[in-house]
Amino acid sequence: MRTKPRTTSCQLLDNGAPLNFIQGMLGHEKASATQIYAQLRDERRRELYRRFF
Repeated sequence: MRTKPRTTSCQLLDNGAPLNFIQGMLGHEKASATQIYAQLRDERRRELYRRFF
């Protein structure tokens, strides 16, 4: 697992970076490969919400 790129990508998304910027930064040819980071971010947010609220 590539934790550092995933963490950085999620932080960039949380701070408003466009998905296509992150796609280029990571060298992904397909947008679907980069969209996983947005899904992970949403899943993590739901998990934290369920845990603490």
